[in-house]
Amino acid sequence: MVSEHRRRGFKEDWIAETFAVAQMGNGFMAVLAGIISQVSSDYLGDIGPFQVAIALTALALVLVLFWPENYGGETDNKGVHHGE
Repeated sequence: MVSEHRRRGFKEDWIAETFAVAQMGNGFMAVLAGIISQVSSDYLGDIGPFQVAIALTALALVLVLFWPENYGGETDNKGVHHGE
């Protein structure tokens, strides 16, 4: 996330705020996942949450296929040895 933040030319001071927003979003999504799981269980029975998970995993696959990979900058890996 830091590499993408810098690549887009955002201010360095914004990194902490970006992580804070990401953390809040993570908590919100956890609550939303619990609500969706409960509602699907109410309507579809005990297997409902698993059926929703399968559908969302298929959606995630479609999104990942078109997501550009972020390898970071060339200077990010200086001095890092990968067991070679």
